[in-house]
Amino acid sequence: MARRAKRNRGKGVVVKPIFFLLASLCISLYILTLNGCAEQSKKPYELIHQYDEAEQEAKGYGGPIHPVAKKLYEQGLAAYRQQHWAEAADYFGQAADVGVTNFPQRPDAFVYQALALQKNNAQYEAYKVAKAAAQEYPARWELRLILADYYVGREMPEQAQNELSTALRLNPNQPDVLRAQAQLQLRRGNFLSAEELARRTVMLDRDNPRYRRLAADVYLESGMYLENGGDKTGALAAYYAAAGYSSYDPTPFLLTGRVLLGLGYPVAARRYIAWGRQFIKNPAELRREIFITQSLDVETNADEHRRMADFYLSRGQDEAGAQELELALAADPWSPPDWLRLGKLYAAQLASEPQARQCLFALWVLEPESKSTADLAATLKLPNEPDKEPSPGFVVRAEIGSGYEARSFRVLNAATVFPAGNRVFLSLVLGNAYGKKRIRLLVQDPNGKTAVDEETEMEFFGFDFGMVRTGTWNFPGQWTASWLMDDAPRATLTFTLQ
Repeated sequence: MARRAKRNRGKGVVVKPIFFLLASLCISLYILTLNGCAEQSKKPYELIHQYDEAEQEAKGYGGPIHPVAKKLYEQGLAAYRQQHWAEAADYFGQAADVGVTNFPQRPDAFVYQALALQKNNAQYEAYKVAKAAAQEYPARWELRLILADYYVGREMPEQAQNELSTALRLNPNQPDVLRAQAQLQLRRGNFLSAEELARRTVMLDRDNPRYRRLAADVYLESGMYLENGGDKTGALAAYYAAAGYSSYDPTPFLLTGRVLLGLGYPVAARRYIAWGRQFIKNPAELRREIFITQSLDVETNADEHRRMADFYLSRGQDEAGAQELELALAADPWSPPDWLRLGKLYAAQLASEPQARQCLFALWVLEPESKSTADLAATLKLPNEPDKEPSPGFVVRAEIGSGYEARSFRVLNAATVFPAGNRVFLSLVLGNAYGKKRIRLLVQDPNGKTAVDEETEMEFFGFDFGMVRTGTWNFPGQWTASWLMDDAPRATLTFTLQ
């Protein structure tokens, strides 16, 4: 060994001491062991970002890159792409530990390590990695997104909001941050904020299925909230919008049918229900909210309530029996016999046609061709709809304000000047419109840049139809809002933010 060292020194080659060689061999053996023991997640999740900007920055880095850290990072990327989450997390963690200096990908390694831990269902470990890394690299919005996700899972909305607000300040036009913010606002019941954020998200990438699914979910939840509050046209407008963002989901079509049946348009209602039914794979997988508009705070047993219904009905106590059937359906809304039984009670003994129509709606969804369903529909003597020619109708009014009254289709505090950062309500009311029309809202900032561009196919039935959209913008100056029907302008409004 000594002679070999002398020969090498004579050739000008520097030789590392033997313990460095052994350390290098140990690292190689450790990496091979990790490759052999990699775990694969049973349920892969979507990537939130590929961090292209950071990788481009790393390519332009002029200093010497730590070779071991770089190798570990590349191995981590390979494992990550193969969805070997535990293996990837180990590689990225080692890369970050080894590459304290001369390793520009170190913040990326922390982000990927936390993501891999998330995907491997190690939520708390992912949180700890992201928390520590965010203190060292406070400009990385991805770390804030990971922390917000942890807080949402722990029912800590205020902490999640703080992290998302920081992420938005760091990258205000990042669609994944906007998407997470919209989801949080939706969970908190802030429907207007959720709608605005969902529209912004889709504007950044119109063809992204995740962002379109987000917008559909937001409009569905908003529509159900409006429907429960008695705003039928507002609910219809929301369901139309949801269908436009997710055309293969049965839910918005079925809910549109529910509203139309309640408004007295059974032919149109059944048409929408039939359209939605073609996308149903398994009726038992339909959302409970399609059938039940109010949720219960306690667990119920359907069979127990059915037995209680039998008890009351056998003694002529129809109202108590109907209540027990409603509780049974709250627990199991996918039961046609219960809907039929309840519908007959409401149609005959209890003489409550609105509730009977709700039962008929459920039967049209679950068993539309059943003779019993047809018999219930005949009992209700549903009205005939007038056959009218399609018409664009006329604009009753178009307004801008700081609030909105759904019952009167009126904005509150109508004005043309608003403080920047305050919510603005844009309202359009159409009268005597009939048939399917494409309604588009286009909002442009003072520089002519598009802030909102949303088109929705809607069907009108002759009655006054009010629709409203909101926006919260900070750029001062004169803005323009245009409502169009089938590409023809119907109303153009200007307002100033200051």
